[in-house]
Amino acid sequence: MLRSTTILLPGLLVLAACSGSSNPQKDAFVALNSREYSAAVGYFDQALEGLDETDNKYLDLVLGKCEALAATDADGAKALFLATTATHELVFRDYNVLVSRLATAKAFDQAIDILAHGKDAFPSEEAKLKQMAESIKTLIKGNPAALERLRGLGYL
Repeated sequence: MLRSTTILLPGLLVLAACSGSSNPQKDAFVALNSREYSAAVGYFDQALEGLDETDNKYLDLVLGKCEALAATDADGAKALFLATTATHELVFRDYNVLVSRLATAKAFDQAIDILAHGKDAFPSEEAKLKQMAESIKTLIKGNPAALERLRGLGYL
């Protein structure tokens, strides 16, 4: 009896490993929405593999990866986002989402850096930028250095 379980168990493990979806794009967003950020990053990488930057799906996938990275690698999220701003036209909402994700992950320096970039990119959105700064401010109480950086942007 012991021998059959020794053969059966590895076989079941292989089947379990192969039972994932064949749609990494869908899996990426499901993992992101389920707060499985590390898994989401992997799925986003798979979905982006071989995809041309001009593909309609590319920008959504990169921004999704930035959101997932906000919780696992804030510096990586910031770097990828800022690199994307150089190659794609982003909207204010893209900045707002990432700043929110970074602030929630307590990556305040990176959130403030993206906010500052948004201030330069969307000078006409002053009221929305101020509102974004206020939302960060509520999360960074007790962090004087981050509050000072936020104050330096002129929002406090």
